[in-house]
Amino acid sequence: MVALLAACTGSGSDFVLEPTADAPAVSDFGMVDVISEDDWNKLGEQAAIDEYGIHETVGPAETGHVGGSTFRFVAPGGDVCIFTDPELVFWGQSISPIQPNVNFQYADNYNDDGDIDLFAGISAFYTGSPGVEMGDFYGVYTDSQGQQTTIAYNECLQNGAKSGFVESHAGRGTPEFCTLDTDQREGVEFTVAMQTFAVPLDDGKLDFVAVVVNASCSSLGLGAPTYECKYHGERFQREDESDEDYAVAVIGLEDAYCAGTPSQYCCEHADEYPDMCGEPPDSSFCQQFKK
Repeated sequence: MVALLAACTGSGSDFVLEPTADAPAVSDFGMVDVISEDDWNKLGEQAAIDEYGIHETVGPAETGHVGGSTFRFVAPGGDVCIFTDPELVFWGQSISPIQPNVNFQYADNYNDDGDIDLFAGISAFYTGSPGVEMGDFYGVYTDSQGQQTTIAYNECLQNGAKSGFVESHAGRGTPEFCTLDTDQREGVEFTVAMQTFAVPLDDGKLDFVAVVVNASCSSLGLGAPTYECKYHGERFQREDESDEDYAVAVIGLEDAYCAGTPSQYCCEHADEYPDMCGEPPDSSFCQQFKK
């Protein structure tokens, strides 16, 4: 009897990323001011996040650990909306032969997308050490019989596609947001934990923005599918990037996505920046956008 063994040629090293000094695995950004709904409406979401929000970068988690970042805020009373947007944008490629959507037939580049999972609750219930080790909002209650029950103190509940299903999280490159009710808890300190689910594989650095607003997320107009387009430019130009035009082009990709024209934009920049997007459906696809 002869046994045939097939070996894998890939080492998997492309998926093993290490934290760096400018993109640590765990970060804490201290106390953050809560922006009022009036200022949010007066400035507009883009300018409000630019002025009041967090604009930071985190790296991949160390092996066997959870990576991410935290910040804290003091509850103002009433509803509070927490919003975070990781780089960049993600779209599913249209491959339907019956009803093809030409605007999304050019594939997205998955390697420049990151993913953050959002949690929040009263700081006293957070189990992590800000800036040192990520934690969660789970506690354990032991009754008089010695039986233990896990209690969830996470208040950042995000609804999934199915009614009544909470504790959902968005996928790659997609913002997450939730409303916390801080009524009768004015002055109480809350912690926001943004766990790094995945970092972009192209450089191992995940850029993101985050903001807290004294309003419900629904009153701010956050809802599918418009939430991706509330903020443009969450990917930053880094010091090690000498091509400023590329940084501008990347922001333009998000603009094109929000305008519903990423295929055309990818075609227009394919020669200059071939890694900006994935692959076109065929070699002649971009000819339709030629003037």
